[in-house]
Amino acid sequence: MIPLFDELPTRKLPLLTLTLIVTNILVFIFTMGLLVSGAENVNRFVYRFSVVPWELTHNKHVSIQDLEEPGEKPSPEAPDSDPCGKNIYLALLTHMFLHGGVFHVLGNMWFLWVFGGNVEEVYGGFPFLLFYLFCGICAALAQWASSADEVTIMLGASGAISGVMGAYLVLYPRQKIFTIIFFWPAWIPAWGLMLAYTAYQLLFVLIYQVSMQSGGVAWFAHLGGLAAGFLATLLFYPILKPRRDELARVYVPTYPSYLKKEG
Repeated sequence: MIPLFDELPTRKLPLLTLTLIVTNILVFIFTMGLLVSGAENVNRFVYRFSVVPWELTHNKHVSIQDLEEPGEKPSPEAPDSDPCGKNIYLALLTHMFLHGGVFHVLGNMWFLWVFGGNVEEVYGGFPFLLFYLFCGICAALAQWASSADEVTIMLGASGAISGVMGAYLVLYPRQKIFTIIFFWPAWIPAWGLMLAYTAYQLLFVLIYQVSMQSGGVAWFAHLGGLAAGFLATLLFYPILKPRRDELARVYVPTYPSYLKKEG
């Protein structure tokens, strides 16, 4: 399913959402630009700012060779060696601004654009940024909890954006979203879209648990971010609800009639 837009345009330009989108794209372009000076520089850069579950568990760095040639896990008793000046815990923040490919970054940024503006509008700029980063950290910790000894890189904004989707579900559960479902366009409520998204993540978590193969996707991070965003927004709902209701009284132009749902 690919959500395209909802019937709830933002009342003003979502500057922070746009800033996050531009920042992610610029970091991706910079990362690809490092290829000019060699793949080794790309690997060092990505490793330095990504989360590696094993490092969080043992409070030690792994070597890039361990990442490139998976085999036996590093020994926790081995001397610590950090050739890149990496801060293991700061990576919980920086990992969400890195992406593994064009479709990865564009897909994440599209979902952020569809859902981020309305959530930012209710939260307010700086609180929304804190909320976004909180969800990204919770997502990384959820993935770490599921695979604490894995020597693999975890990066991407998917967990933080899942948190934004969780907030959207609390704030606008019945809001209709124009979505492409297996090449067919349809209006579906936010709760239906989020239910399908959650079921999709749970399916692959189950497959991972049975086969121990994740396919390179941090499924637990998606669920962790979604849960963090949902629960945090529930917690602050008494504060957020008046803001949401006040915004609802502000007139904004509607979409053209041919895009309107029936009924």
